[in-house]
Amino acid sequence: KEAKDTTITVTPVIPDFSHLLITEDRLFGIDNEDKKLHVSALKNPFLFYDNIEEPEDAWSMNISEPCTGITVWKDSIICFTENGGFRLLGYNAKNFGVRQLSLTGIKNNYEKSLCRVGDTLYYCSNKGVMRYSGGSDNNVFLPSIKVENIKKSATDGVFVYMLTDDRIWVYDTVTSLYWSEDNKNVWDIFNFGGEIYFALNSALHLANGK
Repeated sequence: KEAKDTTITVTPVIPDFSHLLITEDRLFGIDNEDKKLHVSALKNPFLFYDNIEEPEDAWSMNISEPCTGITVWKDSIICFTENGGFRLLGYNAKNFGVRQLSLTGIKNNYEKSLCRVGDTLYYCSNKGVMRYSGGSDNNVFLPSIKVENIKKSATDGVFVYMLTDDRIWVYDTVTSLYWSEDNKNVWDIFNFGGEIYFALNSALHLANGK
C-alpha cells in the first residue's frame, strides 16, 4: 500500500497566568491555581517546562502561597505574596536559584499599587504603604491614607502618585513629604515617556497641569 503523508499540528498549552512579566527575552508567569512559577524558554514565550519533551532553557517551580505581584528588581525577579515574597536569580534553567525575602508582602488584589523608583519598590501591604530597597521592607509614614482605598500607583522617578476614589496622593521620595489633591473624576494614572498622565473622562492630562 502506498504511504500517505500525515500532518500533525501540536499546540502548546499555555498556563493560566494570574500574574506575568516579560523581561530578558523570557516570560515569567505565576499560575496561582496550580501554585507554580513558570519561566518560558529563551526568546519563545509559548514554550514552557511542562509541555515540551526537552525543556532545556524553560523552567518551573512550585510555590507555597498565591502570588500577589511580580516585578524586576536589579538583576532578579521578585515575586510577592500577601505575607512575604521570594527573589528569583539566574539567567537560565541551569542556574536559576530562589531566595526567600523578609517582606510584609503585597495585599491581595493590589498588584497595581506596585511601582519602582530607582532600586526602591513601593507597594500596598496589609500594614500600609511599604518600601523595599533590600533587606526588610519598611512602612512609609502616610497616616491619612487607607490602603484599601488605593486603586493604582505610578511614579515619574521622584514622586509616587497614589489614586483613590476621592483623592490623588503624592509622595516625594526625596524629602519624604506628601500631600493630596481632589480627584476630579480621574480613573487611571500611568507613566509614559517619564511623565505622569491622568486619564480624566475622555482626555489625558499631565500631572504638572498641562
